[in-house]
Amino acid sequence: NDRSFYELSAVEAATGETFHFSRLEDYVTVVINMSKMCSSYLPKREQIEDFLSQIEAIRTLNQYALEVLVFPFINPKMMYPPDQDCSMIEEAMMKTGRSIRIMRPVKINGEKTHRVYKWLKEKVDVKDLEEDVGTFFVVDPDGKQLDYHVGISMNYFMDVLRHKLRAYDEL
Repeated sequence: NDRSFYELSAVEAATGETFHFSRLEDYVTVVINMSKMCSSYLPKREQIEDFLSQIEAIRTLNQYALEVLVFPFINPKMMYPPDQDCSMIEEAMMKTGRSIRIMRPVKINGEKTHRVYKWLKEKVDVKDLEEDVGTFFVVDPDGKQLDYHVGISMNYFMDVLRHKLRAYDEL
């Protein structure tokens, strides 16, 4: 598949509008997958809000060099009780006015994998992504270089971004 990262698109959760990745050209772009937060044993709303706020702070400090896309995904290993009220947690994901883009939930593995994740996995030669740990991809401004990282501790995430943004500043 010779399709460019900048030819892809996905739907934003808060607005329901299609976001075209062509708008990401010349930015370091981070694509994060987060297990859909709708289970009693997953992080609570405050933890999700804190995580997203930290990522937003990084994005705000580098607003002319960095874009962040967060894709919630439905983890097939998790049980999502139909009677559980997930509205408080979903609100954190749907909040408008964020400096990062939260996309609609997608499938990251299997037959119905979202086209963005098909492209990402193909480029890094990974059949299936880990569904029990966070993963993220970093796309260079030219859209040609792609890094894949498993594990999403905030310190590790910050280190990767500092390195990429330093390289971006040297361009």
